[in-house]
Amino acid sequence: MDKAIAVVPEDIWGTCKDPMDPAITLYHFDLSVKETKCTGYRPECLLSISDEVSRCENDQLVRDEMKRLWAEGIFCVQQEVAKCQRLLCAYQALLGHLKAQNNALQEEVIQVIMEMTALSAKTKFAHECFTMDVESLQKLGHARSLSEMETMIKDWSYCDYLLTPVDNENRAVKAVQNRASKLAAQVTDYEKTPFALSKQPIVLKDKLNDILEQYRDAKRKLRETQCFAPLCHNLQSGLMDFKEEEERLVEECLNYIRHMCALLKGMQSLKPELAALVQDIHKLSWKVSSQQRKRQETVWNLHLRKPKVSGTPQRKNITRMLQHSSVETEGSSTSLQNDVERCLSESGKAVQDSEAILLKMESALNEMTSGSLFHTSDVK
Repeated sequence: MDKAIAVVPEDIWGTCKDPMDPAITLYHFDLSVKETKCTGYRPECLLSISDEVSRCENDQLVRDEMKRLWAEGIFCVQQEVAKCQRLLCAYQALLGHLKAQNNALQEEVIQVIMEMTALSAKTKFAHECFTMDVESLQKLGHARSLSEMETMIKDWSYCDYLLTPVDNENRAVKAVQNRASKLAAQVTDYEKTPFALSKQPIVLKDKLNDILEQYRDAKRKLRETQCFAPLCHNLQSGLMDFKEEEERLVEECLNYIRHMCALLKGMQSLKPELAALVQDIHKLSWKVSSQQRKRQETVWNLHLRKPKVSGTPQRKNITRMLQHSSVETEGSSTSLQNDVERCLSESGKAVQDSEAILLKMESALNEMTSGSLFHTSDVK
């Protein structure tokens, strides 16, 4: 009977390596301290039998019944230890599945946060562009009708309306992130429980060893004294202690498993929410990009339709064009600029005939060229 402890298989930890093993569900509902292969076993029976033995110790039938109950009790205790060990296996397998689900969930949350960060940056950039475009449009207001300018500004202002839904989406993402963080913290707590750190119910194993020691001691004393009653009381006390400890351990472990199942459901409920958030972020991102593109096209059209100013060239453009020419000395460039200033001054007093101004400019340029003011004067 001492070898009966080998009932617990050594490779029991390989039976639930797959986190999705359906046996876990069986462990949740089929493990009970009241279900044993020896259905006739009850620790309380030893007390009643021991009382009967104390009254008729010379009855060989009673003695045989007592020996049978001893052996049956030890066997049932070993079976209970094996079942509790399988329960620990179920706990650790479920914990492994929770950790895998939590890692996948945290990766999805990080991806959503990255998407949200990109959307916030895009919206901020688009709004800054919108502000600058409105300022530029207002500066060009003298060249366009007031109603047309107001219409475009009103059309562009849709970018302002996007700020509120983007902020709401950002708050929703943060709320989901907080929930995911709390779930991850619970998984960490379950990793620190004794059921996660132990591969066997140490307390029950210790009590089983005590019972086996009592059993061996009872067999030895039985051969010496033939006194059943004290031996029965000792074994009955050990079995009752084992039963109480087993009930406490199983109840605590199953309570953890129930909470872990609820935690798993909480993780699964977050996944549809994350998927919905990603879709909303993509829709808002498309709206921001569409509004930005629409506003840019409007700005380009404004430049394309910008009216050309006829008549006298602007002083600034002429000066820049002439300064682009490489003059050899500072005095030469000053003389050229004075001639141009004189031409422009005279043209302002006249009727501003562009052809006359160009003729005067050509004459001034020919005089400076003939005076060897440019490097190109030697070229013929």
